[in-house]
Amino acid sequence: MKSLIANGTELLSDDSEPPRIVIALDIDGVLSRQIDDVELQHAPDDYADVSFGAAWVDDHQGTTRLLHTAPAVTVELDEIVQPTGVQLLWVTAAPRFVPRAVELAFGGRLADGVVLVDEHGQSNWKMVVLLDYLESVGSPAFVWADNSAIEFAFRVSPAFRGGDIGPRQRLLISPDPAIGLTLDDVEVIRDFVQGVLGGKQ
Repeated sequence: MKSLIANGTELLSDDSEPPRIVIALDIDGVLSRQIDDVELQHAPDDYADVSFGAAWVDDHQGTTRLLHTAPAVTVELDEIVQPTGVQLLWVTAAPRFVPRAVELAFGGRLADGVVLVDEHGQSNWKMVVLLDYLESVGSPAFVWADNSAIEFAFRVSPAFRGGDIGPRQRLLISPDPAIGLTLDDVEVIRDFVQGVLGGKQ
């Protein structure tokens, strides 16, 4: 897993093909559903939702917390990012958290992503670093899934909302953070990727 500083100039090596499509993900509210304390307090002792898994992971502040994940979603996404021309990108405020989440919560899947890092604390940093990165690798089509940053980018950047900046070929998904990405969302992503790559995976 490779980390890139948001305003850095590190690009693909000369022998690497630029991606044809980038899939940019966050973890909280996307690949881990956010369960509030009320739900946890009222859950029965033998509470187990068979469609979700859980894993304890140390976060970037050294706090151990429970990630509630949907293993079927992780498996399907991992298949989607495997073909040549597809690149996985993590756009998250906790870059050191990603490898631990991959190992402990995702069963080693989604392991080959690039992690973007923000050093300046901009309020709209996720959109800024994502667009900068896409430009640095040739402005490929992209998927961006984030439960809050896309809506924020729309509010503060009418040009992004209107599709006037960044690659025109894009798929933006803002999942309900209490659920995260669903298998239906993953199918939409798969169809989009297949449309860009021009064939079935």
